[in-house]
Amino acid sequence: MVGTLVAAALVLTQYDPVPVQREPSAGPVRPLGRIVRQPLYLLAVLAGMVSYAGMSFIMTATPISMHVHDHHSDGATAWVIQSPLLAMYVPSLFSGALLTTTYRPAERHRAQAVNEFAVFGTQALAALLVFGPSPSDRESRARSP
Repeated sequence: MVGTLVAAALVLTQYDPVPVQREPSAGPVRPLGRIVRQPLYLLAVLAGMVSYAGMSFIMTATPISMHVHDHHSDGATAWVIQSPLLAMYVPSLFSGALLTTTYRPAERHRAQAVNEFAVFGTQALAALLVFGPSPSDRESRARSP
């Protein structure tokens, strides 16, 4: 862990930021529905939604099951949380490239807003769905008239 931090610090000391060139935002703007209905845009957003929701399920439910039900060590459950991070973030490298081909510079903020809302809304919903009713809730409902 310390080696990784030292390596990151060394890389960052050599970082020379490139000045950002602003593009004019003027130009024709298509309706948001037309941007969103493009097959590449849909593919990129759906890839993000599926990967983030799937990893939310895996990273929440699996460690709890391993630790509470199967009595694995804290180290083993921590590894389960750490290892799928790659699977969660690698698709974003491709979905970002796909998204940039589907909108014009003047439309980028609206297109990104739809993507963010869809991806992180789905991830939040998946995280909430992991914790369904507890067994005691189901038992109490079964006993009530």
